[in-house]
Amino acid sequence: MSNETAYVLLEDIAAALGLRHEAQLRVAFTEEERLPSCWPVSDLAAASIAAAAMAVSELVGSSVSSPPLSVSYRSASLWFGWSIKPVGWKLPDPWDAIAGDYKARDGWLKIHTNAPHHRQAALTVLRSYSGSR
Repeated sequence: MSNETAYVLLEDIAAALGLRHEAQLRVAFTEEERLPSCWPVSDLAAASIAAAAMAVSELVGSSVSSPPLSVSYRSASLWFGWSIKPVGWKLPDPWDAIAGDYKARDGWLKIHTNAPHHRQAALTVLRSYSGSR
């Protein structure tokens, strides 16, 4: 997996914070384990942590010749997952109210209704079945 997105994000974050471009040359992103997402969440997490480390380095007067900075995608992803919480709103329930396992006459039925089109399909089938009895 490429680290290109993380470096692009780091460059944007560093520029917005007024950090020296030369300090970015010390950054290496390690461990490819990332959060499962269609968006570059782990790249953003790693780039944000790298930018914070660069800012601390500049704050304490470290020079560009300072030791390399290594940011683990896995650690950054875990930190984001555990510490970032919504402010002023609640995360929606990850499961739809009717999703789940249901006892049927001949076994069990698992209904996945988290996607709106899956929910609609399940309700259509259930309505047609209940109307035919």
